[in-house]
Amino acid sequence: WLSYARYIEDFKIIGSKRIKRILQYDSKTEQLLERRFAIFSNIPDESDESAFLFRIKNYVFVEFGKTGNALYVYKESNPDAPKFDRRTYAIYQLKRVNIKQVLFDNWDNGEGRVIHSGSEYYRWQNKLGSWLRRALGIGNIREYYI
Repeated sequence: WLSYARYIEDFKIIGSKRIKRILQYDSKTEQLLERRFAIFSNIPDESDESAFLFRIKNYVFVEFGKTGNALYVYKESNPDAPKFDRRTYAIYQLKRVNIKQVLFDNWDNGEGRVIHSGSEYYRWQNKLGSWLRRALGIGNIREYYI
């Protein structure tokens, strides 16, 4: 997401208590924790599960960190879209099962999820880049892949 950093209007990092402890020992992230970190309430304290919750324009994105997971995209006006004012989240609040798995170029309502498959060939990342250009009018600012 570094290539889209300038477009990110709000964000939260969500993780286990273990992830928070790790970030507290890094001087670069220590100051962000109070406002920008939330705890997963329904996973073991020592889990390595994490998510990046952020807003670009009128969309809310939830990017899960573990391999085999997915990116979820919601219109901000969707009542099921995660809010940024929480200090704890259950995974089901971020992964709405009613969000259909569809490819970006076939989204009819601008919401959906995509499983991180084909990462080694940047398949889903390229589709995301095309969708971001078409739906939000933004392009990446560097030669990073998502």
